[in-house]
Amino acid sequence: MSTASVSELTIEYETFGDANCARVLLIAGLGDQLKGWDEDFCRALERGDFYVIRYDNRDVGGSTWFDDAGEPDVVELQA
Repeated sequence: MSTASVSELTIEYETFGDANCARVLLIAGLGDQLKGWDEDFCRALERGDFYVIRYDNRDVGGSTWFDDAGEPDVVELQA
C-alpha cells in the first residue's frame, strides 16, 4: 500500500492501472476501508482502461487515527 501525507494526516491508498488513463476515485462510506471495494471490481475497471484509486478513510485501516477526538456525532454530521 502507498500513503499520502499532509501535516499530521496520512491516508493509505492503493491504485490499479496506468496513471495516464482516466481516473476513477472510489470513495467508501463513513468508516470504511479501501478493502471495502472488491479487488475484482477494481481490476475490471482497470481492464476498462481506467486508473483506479481506493483509499482508507481516516480512523480506519492504515490511515491516521484521531483517537483523542472521540466518536463523531453522526446525527450532527447529517445536518
